[in-house]
Amino acid sequence: MARVVVIPARYASQRFPGKLLQDRSGWPLIRHVVERCRQVPGVDQVIVAADGPRIANAVRNFGGVSIETDPELASGTDRVAAAVAELGVDATDGIVNVQGDEPQIDPDHIRTLFELLEQGAAPVATLATPRFDEEGFRNPNRVKVVLTPDGRALYFSRAGIPHFREGARFLGEGQVLEGEGQVPDVGPAGADTDPGDSWLCHVGIYGFRADVLRRFTVTPPSRLERIERLEQLRFLEMGLPIQVGVVKEAAEGIDTPEDYERWLAQISG
Repeated sequence: MARVVVIPARYASQRFPGKLLQDRSGWPLIRHVVERCRQVPGVDQVIVAADGPRIANAVRNFGGVSIETDPELASGTDRVAAAVAELGVDATDGIVNVQGDEPQIDPDHIRTLFELLEQGAAPVATLATPRFDEEGFRNPNRVKVVLTPDGRALYFSRAGIPHFREGARFLGEGQVLEGEGQVPDVGPAGADTDPGDSWLCHVGIYGFRADVLRRFTVTPPSRLERIERLEQLRFLEMGLPIQVGVVKEAAEGIDTPEDYERWLAQISG
């Protein structure tokens, strides 16, 4: 199985247009993401799936590889699929979709997704991180996931799942309940990776086998996907299992100019 990272890159971001080309760090933002992906052990290709020549040319200017895709594509997953089709990869190759606005993404997280795909337990893989805060649990912008004991996704929701019928003892993010073990290192989820009254926050990075990615993009959006506005539910409604790796923490992406300013302060301090 080849390891291919594809970064969907769109210029016209609603909250921060042109953010991927912001270069006050000395590099355009998209280059920071590409360089992180190049650090993944065993990676064969890192491709930027651009929505037009502005991003494509910027990538080529720093020696990256870019494929221009239709700017009217509906989602980042569709953009990844279009790039994969042009690459002509093997049906069983592993594809990891990394967002272009995550300059602090951990290369080990990408490696974990490739390893989950290579283990063959499921044709789709993603990540989640344990949290203990009530604010995030109630926030519909923080997607929750519940798992089987062997780490497959049962469901994703913007609602607070699972429902703690007897009441949750939320202690604040990053803390654990008295007597419970610490959050585990990166690895497949299981019964011992969800201590106490934590909940699992989905991390929006995906790995696919190439053939499954193609099937996904020709399948219409599913009922639950439309209700929750969560693309990953289409896989579950297609009957495709999703293996979930649990990681200690995940860096935030850059959605707004304020996020970019905070990130600049971090890397310069």
